[in-house]
Amino acid sequence: MTDKFSKLFHGCIEVRKCDEGYFPVRFTKAQYDVYAGKPWCCYPNCTAGVYMEFITDAEEISFDYFFRLLFFPSVIFDIFENDIYTDFVREPDSSNKGHISYKKKTPGRTRIKIYLPYHGETHISNINFGNFTTTRETRAKRFLVYGDSISQGLMGTHPCMSWVPLVCNATDADYINLSVGGDLFDKDMIDENYPWKPTALMIALGTNDLYFNGRYSEIKTNIEEFFKKLRSVYPDIPVNVITPAWQTDLETFDTQEGCDKYKLYGQIYAKIIKEAEKAGCNAVEGLKIMPHVPEYFTDHVHPNDMGFLQYALGLLRYLKY
Repeated sequence: MTDKFSKLFHGCIEVRKCDEGYFPVRFTKAQYDVYAGKPWCCYPNCTAGVYMEFITDAEEISFDYFFRLLFFPSVIFDIFENDIYTDFVREPDSSNKGHISYKKKTPGRTRIKIYLPYHGETHISNINFGNFTTTRETRAKRFLVYGDSISQGLMGTHPCMSWVPLVCNATDADYINLSVGGDLFDKDMIDENYPWKPTALMIALGTNDLYFNGRYSEIKTNIEEFFKKLRSVYPDIPVNVITPAWQTDLETFDTQEGCDKYKLYGQIYAKIIKEAEKAGCNAVEGLKIMPHVPEYFTDHVHPNDMGFLQYALGLLRYLKY
């Protein structure tokens, strides 16, 4: 039986009650089995895109957090009141556990949304939200996202500011973010028995194929097989496919390595568009949605929060759902 606290969590398919607290899960056992042998097998445990949402008249709310794994030092919880971003709580860097207390800014009954960190295996316990309710109508639009570290939000600062929650909130959609840092085009990441049924998909892959694979003959086959399985599982709903965005070192032509990288990037980019359109998907060109300005990036490939905002604004111009 699902208890009242488990119903607080959104952006997941299951909430496990562990010794360390409530742990929201995004993936099925079959998907975990696929990731088990990969170098980035720990990232599926991150709470990317997961948030708590409830209504309360309590003046102050509190909870404890615990990270079994924490991959980056910043620990930030973003807080919304009645769908307005009102505050965030930043804990000391690399804190693997702590206590969060927050005084509401809005009097009376207030809808609270708290985004969990995207880069840790977050457990929540000792929840004190007063006399709260978790009732909320399911939104008509439900987006399922497959992506890599960029879509997971890695290297950004605020969990609510990565492009996935920005786009989904702007379109009033529920969502589950199945993005995992390190992911490439891999048909096995798609579980035909995934229990949450979306009304549209967003796919943003290809960057890691460039860096971690590098062999176009294999990448080409992986892309073809991915779209074949994708459409066998989701034959009728809109699918938005975003090609890799601009990178700060993309146009480095003074070395053979830079020239080879640019060539492979172009091959992957074109192949994604070709297979997406062949499968009846909406192909969105990543080069058109992200500024070609290094100041919008944390490193050569990952946007910062301002970069994520630009990514989301650009994508919204082309999104179909």
